[in-house]
Amino acid sequence: MTNPLSPELSVVIPCFNENHQITQIAHHWHQWLNENLAQVSFELLLINDGSTDGTGHTIDQIRKDLPGTRALHQLRVGPGRALYRGYSECRGKWILQLNANPGYEPMDFMRMWELKEAKDLILGYRTHRLDSLTRRIAEQMIKVGIASRFGAKLHDPNVPFRLMRKDALQPWLEAIGAEKTMLNCLLAASIKRHNPQCVTEIAIPHRPQRKQGDTVMSNMWLAALSLKEIWGTRISLSHEIA
Repeated sequence: MTNPLSPELSVVIPCFNENHQITQIAHHWHQWLNENLAQVSFELLLINDGSTDGTGHTIDQIRKDLPGTRALHQLRVGPGRALYRGYSECRGKWILQLNANPGYEPMDFMRMWELKEAKDLILGYRTHRLDSLTRRIAEQMIKVGIASRFGAKLHDPNVPFRLMRKDALQPWLEAIGAEKTMLNCLLAASIKRHNPQCVTEIAIPHRPQRKQGDTVMSNMWLAALSLKEIWGTRISLSHEIA
């Protein structure tokens, strides 16, 4: 059941050059939600982050084809700002964030949905990961950085498959701001540190997808940038949120 004005659930999907698969993903989730959570009002929010492959035109067509879908467009500013905009402009009480790839399944989301009354943040952590060696090293460095700086132990803090209560997310979103590339990671670490009882993780199968730019250099850049942002963010947050 779609409700563009006051939905219970917002599905936020940032997109960069996903023209080859975003239509399939949007239709798949829209159909599944209508058929399996018919009593829950929802919207799909697709954010085109400066794509150059026709993704913008495609999500405009999706908006026309699927009731309750909104399409936002912006110049290429990176995933952190795209997520920030999506989280800020979505209208749902709950936010489900997905990457624009078919690696996450609605039945895994259903397990999250069943936990929502007890938790503010539900993360799906990927088991038996089959990423490249450098990607796994980068992700491990992020986990260690969060544990040492925030005192927060999380299996998969940057996972792009999470269910969040918007009113609990909002103060952290405002405190961190729109400039952080690793926004998801910082949100998870901050909420876990200050309200650990409100955070849980559930294991989900890792369905590896071919990623753009998954190279040794890009993965090491990811690790370096993540550690820089992790190291600087707790200090700034401590002055704004007790």
